[in-house]
Amino acid sequence: MKNLMLSSDFAITAAGQTIFELIITGTPFVVIKTAQNQNINIVAIEKRINSITAIDSSSKSFEEKLNTAVKNMFSYEKREEIFPQMQNIIDGFGSKRAIE
Repeated sequence: MKNLMLSSDFAITAAGQTIFELIITGTPFVVIKTAQNQNINIVAIEKRINSITAIDSSSKSFEEKLNTAVKNMFSYEKREEIFPQMQNIIDGFGSKRAIE
């Protein structure tokens, strides 16, 4: 999966743990809220990556918003804008913090 992420220009993902894998590989993404328990991840991502907007799968305009978000990601400039914002979000000390 890591190699697939590294070779991708961008990904479309639910707002689960995969977003952290995409961040660590530097892969820009379109994020979709598919469950209520993903709100914490969405809030955290939107705070740190202001170029990413979560799309709620239950929204009446879901298809239109997804279409727009994917079209935006085709822009190299858009992906280039997102990449630096992804840097340093994950420091690798999460498990240590959880243990402590």
